[in-house]
Amino acid sequence: MSDKDRYEEFKKRMRRDNTLFLAILTLFGTAALVEYWVGIGGMIFTITAMMFVALAAVAIMRMVMADRMLKNLPEYVPDERSKKIDDYARSRSWQVTFSLVCLLVGLAAFHIMDLGTHFSLILIFLVMGYSWMAFKWYYGRKGDVE
Repeated sequence: MSDKDRYEEFKKRMRRDNTLFLAILTLFGTAALVEYWVGIGGMIFTITAMMFVALAAVAIMRMVMADRMLKNLPEYVPDERSKKIDDYARSRSWQVTFSLVCLLVGLAAFHIMDLGTHFSLILIFLVMGYSWMAFKWYYGRKGDVE
């Protein structure tokens, strides 16, 4: 496969991924507006609004990263090394998230701290996403993963 074909394939994939991500972001934003207009209010609106803000931040970071990737494409074309780093980062992120879930279950089981379902889900969601990005960045800077 030539560099031009890889470039076009990567560009299509980035556009598809960003379109899907923006659709999800729009869905959460619409849900927040509907909850506000209907007047549900309370904790549900707060949680949806917090998730919307978190998704908006991730969407902005993703668009900036996509723009940088497309400008410096020969450096960022997915190859075996970057796929390996991505897989390793996902597995580490899963391990961190699983450890967090075990900790939350332990805290709740021994009545040390009960964070509530909504807060726990938001915490798991954020830890999973941000740990994946952090591990991907770390292993990308480190070099190859063994």
